[in-house]
Amino acid sequence: MRFVKRTSGKLCLVFDESDEITNPTSQRTRNILCIFRRLRYKILDTGTTTRNNIAELYSQFELLYNNSVNMICWSPQVYHENRDHEIEEENNPDYGTPFPAFRGHVLFRACHCPGKATVFGIEKQNQDVYNKDELSELIGKTVITRKFRDFAGEKYRIRTHTVRPSEGEHEVYRVIIEEFCRICELYYNSTGDTKKDAGLRLMRQIKLLIKACSVPHLIEGYYGDSYPSKTRYIERLIRTIPGKVAIGCTTLAAFDLYESYIREHFPDRPVFVVKGDVAFKKRQSIVTEFDSTINGILICTQQSLSSSVNIPTCNDVILESLQWNIPRMEQFYFRFIRLDSKEMKDVHYVTYEDSVEQNLMALVLTKERLNEFIKTGEVKEQSEIFEEFDITMSVIDSLLIRTQDSEGKIHISWGSQRITE
Repeated sequence: MRFVKRTSGKLCLVFDESDEITNPTSQRTRNILCIFRRLRYKILDTGTTTRNNIAELYSQFELLYNNSVNMICWSPQVYHENRDHEIEEENNPDYGTPFPAFRGHVLFRACHCPGKATVFGIEKQNQDVYNKDELSELIGKTVITRKFRDFAGEKYRIRTHTVRPSEGEHEVYRVIIEEFCRICELYYNSTGDTKKDAGLRLMRQIKLLIKACSVPHLIEGYYGDSYPSKTRYIERLIRTIPGKVAIGCTTLAAFDLYESYIREHFPDRPVFVVKGDVAFKKRQSIVTEFDSTINGILICTQQSLSSSVNIPTCNDVILESLQWNIPRMEQFYFRFIRLDSKEMKDVHYVTYEDSVEQNLMALVLTKERLNEFIKTGEVKEQSEIFEEFDITMSVIDSLLIRTQDSEGKIHISWGSQRITE
């Protein structure tokens, strides 16, 4: 019997959450390809085919087709970014041949998405899809897509709230942008290598700007109210909601802030907290207890409720801070939006105006534009995506931008709206 099973080749792979192999260089992706790529029968299932860019499709195609004649590269041109971050075109030497097993993902990226949208490059590079017809044909014969709204109807709506920063919060942004070298050592340890520290400076500056949109009162330069404007705004928002509310944080510092603040300002409402170090069974019992209340408030990290938990009776979800793409945030707030939900759910994005959060919002919506292409085969206008998420196109004017001085050094400065004031 074992011999028959082994030699008949009647084995199949059912792979749930296949977006976990979107990185072609990761050990997980390599191991899965090594073990399963030669199976005859495979089906992949995921709610988020891609998270950040088109190239994340490649490993899933490679697992399904094993670099066979079913995944031939029909793109006549390939594209590359030059040193000035401009896209250059040239003829494709691999035209008409299957994507190679070695560095095939590099060819796939060159064919379809040579540029990558960044936090400060959002105005210049919107991650346009190249060789769209060829990619659409490959997606069309491989992917069957059903969007949540297609079979569940309108179960939720996105509400975006912008908060005006206080003078103290503006001062924090100014210090991070203009005096980062002075305060860097307060938040980051030196690597011991001057060149490496210089290379990490911009990334660290971006991370600190994002942190300043969540817990600005903990950063050098802050003065004024003991609590951030966003925290006060979320308190007022909660008071307008009579039923259960969930607040999703992205950092432990923000989690601690909202736990203490909400307990202090809502003594008459039950407060529940969940973060990553809580055991799964304990997490389930907390969620069940919260679900049984009338007006409970759940404070959690978004990552701690990303899967295997359902809270169908909570109709309002507040995201106090953004993650790097929509699918990651959807994994959190879809814990509250289920197929059998009877009431409309409201998802509240709360961001600061005139801050790096506007860059981050524009970035995640640009990524969502590509996700929509994979789902529908059509590239939506940027304005359509912005409208779906309750964002006006004027957000582009308030972006922070990256500039280069006469000595070639990179700096972060205010966007066009700030300059013209």
